[in-house]
Amino acid sequence: MFGCNIYVSEGRDAKILDALEGVVRSSEGTALVKAFRDAPYHRTGFTLVSPAGPLLCSAVVALVGAALTKIDLQSHEASHPRLGSVDHISCSPLCTSVPIEQAVELAHQIGRHVGSDFKVPVYTYGSANSSARKLADIRRQFGYFDGESKGEWKHAPSGLLSLEPEFGPSNAMVQSGIVCLGACPWVVNFNVALHTDDLAMARRVAKRVSARGGGLAEVEAMALPHSDGIVEIACNLLNTAITPQQEVAEKISALAKEADLEVGEGYNTNLTPVELTCKAAHMLGLRS
Repeated sequence: MFGCNIYVSEGRDAKILDALEGVVRSSEGTALVKAFRDAPYHRTGFTLVSPAGPLLCSAVVALVGAALTKIDLQSHEASHPRLGSVDHISCSPLCTSVPIEQAVELAHQIGRHVGSDFKVPVYTYGSANSSARKLADIRRQFGYFDGESKGEWKHAPSGLLSLEPEFGPSNAMVQSGIVCLGACPWVVNFNVALHTDDLAMARRVAKRVSARGGGLAEVEAMALPHSDGIVEIACNLLNTAITPQQEVAEKISALAKEADLEVGEGYNTNLTPVELTCKAAHMLGLRS
């Protein structure tokens, strides 16, 4: 089984999101296991699962094509950063019998289609990249984190790009930006709310949680305004065998207590590989 997350820069227009879900539901041999519509962040994550790489590739490319025609970043504003209308695609094996090399092949197939069919620059990371570049490195290159201190995002990379993409043109359109595409082990997305409007304080908490800031190994964290009186610590858990989710929750709670901040309950925006595999098998009529 393969899992693929596709993050698009739309989380509020139900008509658009219904249409995008419909594209996937009509795809052969692929299950739309979850569509996480995040209105506060104006972003939606689609989780697609299939036992067959070529069928999953076709479904992802169809979804990407539909999203690119419906989402225009020129008037787009959000507190969660992004680099493109279709911002991020990650491909992962969901069981040990599927080697990462097959996820790499899937990612490259998707990248070739997106780059040539839709003329959008595609940058690879993880095992899909020859130098195993990190997703955060691409994002840093293109200013993804620049708006974090203000809690707002209002632009996408456009024009002639400073870094040559692996697929597609080296010139980005302002309405669509670029796509980040990777092959990697399954990443757990875990968010924890802090009851505060003090973004600077929340950013200090996030930095101390993140491996880059000297915090927990294999953890990436940002502080993002979510709603009135709430700033979330949004975490990517790159390897829960090294740093379990519970340890991340405890670290955030301890740091928030130091800062005299009230902590809300954490939540996941995606499912585990076992949950995905079982649900997809049921939806596709396969034996799990």
